[in-house]
Amino acid sequence: MALSIVGLAVAVLTWQFPDLRLWSAAEGEIDGTVEFDFDEGAVVPRCAALSGTAPQREGYTLWFANAEGGGAYYVKEIDRHVGDEWEIRTTIGADDSPGLRANVFVFYVDNDTSSFLRSIHGAASDEGPGYWFSDLLPPTASAIAETTVTRDADPDSPSC
Repeated sequence: MALSIVGLAVAVLTWQFPDLRLWSAAEGEIDGTVEFDFDEGAVVPRCAALSGTAPQREGYTLWFANAEGGGAYYVKEIDRHVGDEWEIRTTIGADDSPGLRANVFVFYVDNDTSSFLRSIHGAASDEGPGYWFSDLLPPTASAIAETTVTRDADPDSPSC
C-alpha cells in the first residue's frame, strides 16, 4: 500500500502539462513565419513582382491579398511557392492611382478553403484577366503577414 502511495505521489509530482501548441496546431493554427523580401512602404510598379519566405505546410496553401485604402481585399493565390520561397506578380491600383499606398497580406488557408477560393471567378476587364474582391480575408486565414507598398508615380505604369 505504501509503495502504491509513493508511486502515485511521484506520478503526480512529476506530471507535466501537455504541449498545448500541438492541440492548437491540430485545430488549424500554423506555426512558422511569413516574411516579405522588401521593406515596409517599398515603391513598386503597378504590375508588381513581390516575394518573400514562408515554410511549406502540408494541407495548406499560400495566398495573397491587397487592400487599397482600407477597402476591399483583392485576393489571389501565390504564383510560386517552392521550398521556403514565394513569389507573386500582381496589379497594385488602377490607372488613375499613382502614389497609392496599399496594404498587402500573405497568409495560409487550408486546402478546402483554397479549393473554394480557386472556384470563384471574377469580372474580366479590358486590360487583363480580371479580378475579384472580398470585404474580408478568408476566415481560415492563418499566419497572416502584413505590410504596405506604395505604387510608383508613373501614370502609364501597366497592369499585369
